[in-house]
Amino acid sequence: MNETSTVEKNDFGNVVATAKFYIEGVGILSIGSLGLVINVIALSILFRKQVMRNFHLLMCCLAVYDFFHLIMDIMCFALPEFSATYRNEFLMYMIPSFIPITQVS
Repeated sequence: MNETSTVEKNDFGNVVATAKFYIEGVGILSIGSLGLVINVIALSILFRKQVMRNFHLLMCCLAVYDFFHLIMDIMCFALPEFSATYRNEFLMYMIPSFIPITQVS
């Protein structure tokens, strides 16, 4: 009975680790990268307008803000899933400033 519960705990831990890798690592990185590309395209379209109205300026500000938010999300949540060196050496210095800025939005 005790051996079975240990095996079940290890299997559950592996499932959680795998799900975390695919959701936080692959999911955030792929969707975030797609969002970065879309924001760059949106900015290039909006800046080509000959007449910049308030709405266009607000959309530009939103795209820039979203661009930086996605970069910080990728740096805080996706990249640590791919690199132990990044997680252990760089992330601990970035977290105190990046998490509050990322979570405010």
